[in-house]
Amino acid sequence: MANKLTARRKVETAKPGKYSDGGNLYLIVSETGARKWVLRFTWRGRAKEMGLGSAASVPLADAREKAANARRKIAQGLNPIDERKRDGGIPSFGEMADDVRETLSAGFRNEKHKAQWKSTLETYPAARQTGGHHRHRRRAGGP
Repeated sequence: MANKLTARRKVETAKPGKYSDGGNLYLIVSETGARKWVLRFTWRGRAKEMGLGSAASVPLADAREKAANARRKIAQGLNPIDERKRDGGIPSFGEMADDVRETLSAGFRNEKHKAQWKSTLETYPAARQTGGHHRHRRRAGGP
């Protein structure tokens, strides 16, 4: 992959527009002169853009390194945006649901009640993502 941008010549003096450094790493310069680094990639058939930071605070070499790390995650089958959120301490829905269930389970009367909560939290959110469980959906033209 040939790098096209140079720290002095292009990054600091670029006019508004989108400038490729290669490997889907772009410097985007707005009309106001703000500069940001973006990595473009395809995830599950959809185009995604991952912000890598402002060019004012992230040098070109660091942007290249961040892009390389994100490309490695993509090659491993991981979405780098989701991984960054997870690394930042933001729990997934499943992790949060498990924490809530654990906290509330002290007040449950029996083990069956605990199992019902777990089953509900595993079944219904997953079905919503995949479009399953139609019995609770309204029919067109009906109440």
